[in-house]
Formats: sequence, C-alpha cells, structure tokens
Amino acid sequence: SAAAALWLTAWIPTKGKAWLEAQLEGQLPVDVAIRSMRYSLWQGFQLEDVSAADLATSTIWVYAPTLTARVGLLQLVLQRQVLFHLEGHLLAPAQAEFVLSGRYQLRIRHLAADLVTSDIPLDRLIPQLARQLPAPLNVGTLRLTLHVNWPATGEPTLAGQITGTQLR
Repeated sequence: SAAAALWLTAWIPTKGKAWLEAQLEGQLPVDVAIRSMRYSLWQGFQLEDVSAADLATSTIWVYAPTLTARVGLLQLVLQRQVLFHLEGHLLAPAQAEFVLSGRYQLRIRHLAADLVTSDIPLDRLIPQLARQLPAPLNVGTLRLTLHVNWPATGEPTLAGQITGTQLR
C-alpha cells in the first residue's frame, strides 16, 4: 500500500539499516556494515557499500558496492511469508554478478532460495578463498547455481552445479 511504502521510505535509511545490520550480525559471526540504504516503491531496497567481515580475522568475506532487494510486501502481510529477490555485483569474495531469490515462511521458519552467479574469474578471488582451492586451479572461470532448503527443525540442504571454463 502507499502508506506502507511511505513509512518504509522514512524508516529504512535510519532505523531499517541499523535493524538489518543487527539481524545479520545476530545470526552470523560477522561484522556487517551498510553505508546507505533506501527504499522506493518501484525499485525496492537499494543498499550501497555492503560488507561482512569475519569477527575473528577481520577478513572481508562479502563486499558489494550496490545491492538491490525486492520483497513481496503483500505476501508478507497476507500469507506470513517473505518472497525476496536480491541482485548485485560482488567484489568479495569474488568479482561476480549474482541473483538470490527465494521464500521464507515465517510461521514454520522455512527458507528456500536459489543463487545464480555470472562467470567468476578465479584469478580475482580474495586470497583467503583462493587458498582453499586446489593448487593448480587458479586460472579460468566458474559459474555457480545453488539451491538452499533450510527447514526450521533440521539442517540446511544444498544442491547445485558448478560449471568451469578454461580451468588450469
């Protein structure tokens, strides 16, 4: 509704940004920073300079100059589920475009999501991730497709595909 959109436009840049950072930090062992966050009825949520650093090592595992997120507000109100679509350009842990979309059912606390990336150049991985790959694998590109199913009472299951080109 227009009233909800107007409220989000005012709440998101201040309290909404702090709330999101706190929620992510409460769920994961990371320090999350978002330089700015705003909401527009037509464009959704716009986030700038988003980073997540490991608390123990200060390694920046995620950095995105811009992210766009859309959330199904009508489904949230009527069906108590969050439909979401997040896309952006990552610089860490790898340089890639990505799309993450899915559904979180609030009543039963169940997450189902799909992640698709563009080609990821292996020579542009952050050093901490590059060290985890087999030694000869440092040239070429990878493309990821991943499905996550995470029920409230169980462990998450992952299914996916990794496609490599010009690997050396």
